[in-house]
Amino acid sequence: MRKSLFVMTIAMTQLMSLQAQSRGERREQAIRESEKPRNLTGGNKFTVKLGYGKAYDSVLNSLKKADYTFESSSQEAGQIITTLAVEGGWRQKGRRLIVTFIREKDGVTTIKCVVTLQTRYKALQTEPWSEPAIDEEETSKVARSLEDTLKAL
Repeated sequence: MRKSLFVMTIAMTQLMSLQAQSRGERREQAIRESEKPRNLTGGNKFTVKLGYGKAYDSVLNSLKKADYTFESSSQEAGQIITTLAVEGGWRQKGRRLIVTFIREKDGVTTIKCVVTLQTRYKALQTEPWSEPAIDEEETSKVARSLEDTLKAL
């Protein structure tokens, strides 16, 4: 009895907070949520004979030289996420690079690259971004470039 009352109270509180927001506020919140990075399965993986820290630093510096801007990067989490690079006018495309580092053993690191592609329509009102999909061609290009950079070390 208490548990169902608690659940009903939570549901009513959430419903009231939704009603307190205007349509514009809910729309802005949906747009902000659609811009956040999401992890996708797939992408290109390759293994290099470098230590975890050296591989991370080398990839980060390589991406900086290629003029990427970063939303987040953490060596402890083993992930680098770039900001959404937007191109186009009314029909926009946004690309984001997610690089994940996996520590295999001493001196061996696996790196996974994924380039996501999202679209939206931006005219009088900005629509939220679509669900991200993997851009296979761009993913393989970036992975090859990073692999060549790391193997040259």
